[in-house]
Amino acid sequence: MGAWRALDAARQRREPLDLDLPEKRIELDADGRVVGVRRRERLDAHRVVEDFMIAANVSAAKALEQAAFPCVYRIHEAPPRER
Repeated sequence: MGAWRALDAARQRREPLDLDLPEKRIELDADGRVVGVRRRERLDAHRVVEDFMIAANVSAAKALEQAAFPCVYRIHEAPPRER
């Protein structure tokens, strides 16, 4: 957990946009019919996986840039501060 806490602290210093949007879980009966939709709980384990996936993507991009390998990036406009 120490590595994740360090990664999370660095992330918080960057003041990222945190889209903590609730995921939905569709519940089906034995015949495959929808019987309910519930909000899926977001655990620390989910955040750990997401944060390390982002760190891996950033690391890969840096390695490709250093190797002067041609890359395609998706660049998002900065959101308004009030959002």
